[in-house]
Amino acid sequence: MIKIEKYEKFFEEYTERYLSQTKNNSERLHMSRKKYHSIRVKDFALEIAKTLDFTEYELQIMLITALFHDIGRFKQFKLYNTYVDSISENHAILGVKILKEEKILSELFEDDKKIILKSIELHNLKDLPNDLDKNLYKYVTVLRDADKIDWLYACANIIPGIPKNEQRVFFCDNDIEYGIRKEIVDKVLNCSVIDKRILQTQDEVRAFGFGYITSSLVYKKSLEIIKEQNIIDKIYDQMEKNDESKKIYEFVKEKIY
Repeated sequence: MIKIEKYEKFFEEYTERYLSQTKNNSERLHMSRKKYHSIRVKDFALEIAKTLDFTEYELQIMLITALFHDIGRFKQFKLYNTYVDSISENHAILGVKILKEEKILSELFEDDKKIILKSIELHNLKDLPNDLDKNLYKYVTVLRDADKIDWLYACANIIPGIPKNEQRVFFCDNDIEYGIRKEIVDKVLNCSVIDKRILQTQDEVRAFGFGYITSSLVYKKSLEIIKEQNIIDKIYDQMEKNDESKKIYEFVKEKIY
C-alpha cells in the first residue's frame, strides 16, 4: 500500500513554503483558502469514490490526485496575484509541471503517475474529451465533481465570512452584486455549461455555480452531499430575490430534491 503520510507531508510543506512568503494578510487569506479548498476536495472525492467501484489502493491514488489537483494555484497567485487562468496561465498544466519538477510521485507505478497527472491536467476543462480511457474517466470525473462541490460549499459557507473587498477574487473581480441576464438563466434551465468569462455580476457567478448542478455533476453522491450541506438554500439566501434568481433556484432545487 502507499504511504499516504509522505504525500500529505509534502502538501503541508509545499503550501507552507508559499504561505510563509506572503507579503500581506490579503495574500495569506487567498493562499490559505486554496490550501483548505484542496483538503476539502480530497475529502469530498473520497466520499464520492467510496460509493463507486474503487479498491482501497485506488482510493489512495484518488486521495493523492485530489490533494494535489490545485498545487499550481500557489505559484500562480504568487506570480500573477490572480487565479484567473486566462490572464495568467493554466493552473492545471502548471500543477503537472510542478509535480514533475518536485519528483514527489517518483515512487509510484508509472500507470498511477499517469492517472494522477492526467486527471489534474483535465480537471478544469469546460468539457472532457470523448475518448477518455474508462479507468481515467472515473478518477477525473470524481475529482471534477468534488472540485465543483467545494466551489459551491465555499460560495455558501466561506466567502460570505471574508471581507467584502477580498470576495472580489472569488467573484471573478465583478463588483456589481445583483442582476442575472436572460442568457445566463437560459443556460442553467437548459442544463448548458456556462463559460465563466461571460459573467458580469456576483449573482451571475452564483448562478454559474448552480449551473454545475444542472450540467456537470456526474455522480448521485455528489447531489446528496449538496443536499446534506443545504448548499442551495444558503447560496440563494445571498442572491437578490427576483424572477430570474427564483427560476434558477426552483429549477436547481427540483434537481436535488
